[in-house]
Amino acid sequence: MATDEELESVESAITLDVANSVIAKDGYDRMVAVIQEMSATYKRPLLLKLVEGYSNSEIAEFLELSDVVVRKRISVGKQQQEEKLRKEGFTNE
Repeated sequence: MATDEELESVESAITLDVANSVIAKDGYDRMVAVIQEMSATYKRPLLLKLVEGYSNSEIAEFLELSDVVVRKRISVGKQQQEEKLRKEGFTNE
């Protein structure tokens, strides 16, 4: 049978895991919300890449754009997203 100390350790680990999950979900939700606030130029490629997990070439095909344009839009969109999240305190930088 587990000791009180062992049970407390497990309970602390579970509490910490739940807290981290809530924080991660909160950050994810805010990341998606920031993307949703962007112009369609950056929103579509970023949602397809970061949320849906499509490759750049798949995104290019879906949006009928070149791979170069898709990479550029994703890059600029990520920069805008990171800047906004940084200002809101969601990043460590």
